[in-house]
Amino acid sequence: MNFIMSTAGQRRSWSLYHDFLEAFESLTYNGIPLALFVHFSHYFRMKPLEEKLNDPNIDKILKNKVVHPKEIQSKIDRIMKQVATNSNNKTSNGKILLYDEVNLRFREKNYVEFYNSSTTTILRENSTSENYLGIPIHSLEEYKSNVTPLIKSTLEKANKILISYNRHPVFGMTQFQKRFQNDLHNILERLVAVNNFFEKVPISCVIVGGSADYIQRMLIVIAAANEIPSIYIQHGMISASRGFLPVFATIQGVYGQYEKVFYVRAGVSKDRIKIIGHPSFDTIFTDPPMSKSVFIEKLKILSNKKIVLIPTQPTMPIDSLKRLIKHLLRFEYIEIILKLHPNELKQHFTIEKYRRLSKQYRAVKIVLDEFSLYDTIANADVVCVYYSTTGIESMLFGKPVVYFAKNPFDGAPYDYCDQLVEPNPYKLGNLIVRLVNNKQFKQLAEIKRKEFIAKAYPNADELSGKRLSDLIYEITGIRSYQKND
Repeated sequence: MNFIMSTAGQRRSWSLYHDFLEAFESLTYNGIPLALFVHFSHYFRMKPLEEKLNDPNIDKILKNKVVHPKEIQSKIDRIMKQVATNSNNKTSNGKILLYDEVNLRFREKNYVEFYNSSTTTILRENSTSENYLGIPIHSLEEYKSNVTPLIKSTLEKANKILISYNRHPVFGMTQFQKRFQNDLHNILERLVAVNNFFEKVPISCVIVGGSADYIQRMLIVIAAANEIPSIYIQHGMISASRGFLPVFATIQGVYGQYEKVFYVRAGVSKDRIKIIGHPSFDTIFTDPPMSKSVFIEKLKILSNKKIVLIPTQPTMPIDSLKRLIKHLLRFEYIEIILKLHPNELKQHFTIEKYRRLSKQYRAVKIVLDEFSLYDTIANADVVCVYYSTTGIESMLFGKPVVYFAKNPFDGAPYDYCDQLVEPNPYKLGNLIVRLVNNKQFKQLAEIKRKEFIAKAYPNADELSGKRLSDLIYEITGIRSYQKND
């Protein structure tokens, strides 16, 4: 694994981001810099920009020289402090706001057990429903207003700044400028609506599942401008710094120690990082899964078979998967279940790709959404993951887990046992077979599982939903699960 800022390209990308924030700091809405809402990491997907970051000559034009990970967060903290300083408002006695449209990933049970209409409201971008499980829903669409004059005047200011950077190797790029102008249009349309929402609806705390989405970040920042705290809930393993840094929320709710180390290295103060897990994992401990007899009957799997679950990923190399399957099926007692990733279920051609594998090999079963992920994990003998939060969930079920490979990016420093990580599909297959057949090796895997989970998801005996609810009470004085009269 690469640590944050371990390559020259990473250092240049963060330096360029800081230059960007300074170059466009005069573009504001109600005193808030619009550059805060630009997902600058997405710009690095542009091929020309990626090439420039690998060219040492760009160092000559970078005004900021970010060389230490702790510098990543410092500039955002200064800007956010200024945003809060400019505030003339303080909202109290409002409701808890859940923005659940992107990555919050609460289950129905999480809403029912810890939130209700007397304490909570939900915001979605464009909802036709008035409530969800009895909790009222606000549609951001209803708070939009005519922003055409504002967009026009802002773009005029932006173009003057862009002209002054015509010779800049990045800000002068036509592709960069067009994207930035388009971003400003989208930002202002939503930002004004978010601001209108806060002016009309009393809110005491904001809960989001990330800060990469436009609206998530706007809710956090506008909340800060109104002296309203916000809580970010980690929605998946942190594979790379992009998308997870910098931190905007008041409190960063994380799974465990690995993420805490990651954020502290990036300059986030320890008191802003709270280990709370994720409420969606609570059902692992509270809800009995489907029985093995029912599960294998529905999938037509013989009771003497050993089930290897492979939760797929959009980024999983299909050739390596095929080689792994072919190797495993040399052993007649192996049955393989491919549980498709939710994003893959939206793509017909991807589903067909896996179905062809199932037709080719009778011992390969494809599971779409007819079984829950947790029912599938609970009935597996071994779980094989590429790089996925499903690995943690499987270990919480007590299952032995093997990984295709370690994460090569600069995310959280997860240190799962090297003996259970193998990029070679044939060697990986042999690992799985050993876990099925070798009692001593299985015992080793169990020891390593417990060691990893102790750091990756500590205090699992207390439900995450309650930990989050207690945290909300700690910072607002409001009990999220207050019963209706």
